[in-house]
Amino acid sequence: MKNETVHSMTQGQLKDVAATLIGSIPELSFDEANVIIGNKRQLVADIQKVMHQLKIGPIISVSVSPKTPYQYNDRELISDVEIPAGEFELELVDIFYDTELKISGQQLVGRALKEDASLNQRFAEAVLLNKEKIPRSWRQHILAFPGTVRRDPSGGGCICLLVWNVSSWHLHFSWLGKDFNSNVRLLRHRQ
Repeated sequence: MKNETVHSMTQGQLKDVAATLIGSIPELSFDEANVIIGNKRQLVADIQKVMHQLKIGPIISVSVSPKTPYQYNDRELISDVEIPAGEFELELVDIFYDTELKISGQQLVGRALKEDASLNQRFAEAVLLNKEKIPRSWRQHILAFPGTVRRDPSGGGCICLLVWNVSSWHLHFSWLGKDFNSNVRLLRHRQ
């Protein structure tokens, strides 16, 4: 999957990052160092968590309740993923490979599952309620929420999209039988 153009870090960058980490270690006693050495897994997990937070892009925070009735429910519900209630930080997910310009609706749904980004219509509506918080950089994308599938007038399945239209975000439904262009993005819970 692409994130604009992604290049691996160089050996020089690796050495610089390692030197920064080493330089940030405070003076430790013998016993404190032994505790850290004995708990390497936790140290690695903590470092990875910080590194992940540094490399992620913009996010939006929303509150979602599975008991909230859908605002846009004029189409028959085919399937809907279950969600917990709570506050969520959502990040943008690019599901297109480097050379792809389009993918099918079925590919979109499959990649959403693979990327743990199969949010439902409740999330779309929660994001829409907080549209002033949506990062400006997301306007170039169509945000898809494949966790809810509704029946379209022709009998096929359709999913919820949020689309920037000149001056504001709008909720739309799109047929899963069509191809989706490479400006489509998904959202997922930030880990």
